[in-house]
Amino acid sequence: MKILFIGDLNEYSRSFQRFRTFRDMGYFISGISTVQIPYRPGIEKNRFMERIMWKLGFPPDTTMANKKIKKAVRGEKLDVVWIEKGVTIRSKTLYYIKKMPRPQN
Repeated sequence: MKILFIGDLNEYSRSFQRFRTFRDMGYFISGISTVQIPYRPGIEKNRFMERIMWKLGFPPDTTMANKKIKKAVRGEKLDVVWIEKGVTIRSKTLYYIKKMPRPQN
């Protein structure tokens, strides 16, 4: 089974633990992080414009995750696209994933 895992892939995160568990279970898994790696909570601060965008309800895609997702989906026949806390994932990206052809068994 091929899985595209999208979430916070820093070593401290629960998302990374789930990503690693899927890999250890033997699934073919690739990952796209929605958070900068390495990210140190409390130490690294968001820039002023990023904070404004968050407050207005438009969180910035600082890791270019939407672009990476479209590229990954275009190149592979995936069984599952797993998204955790995808607040920076745009609706156009989800639509793009949905319209891609499904794998044939």
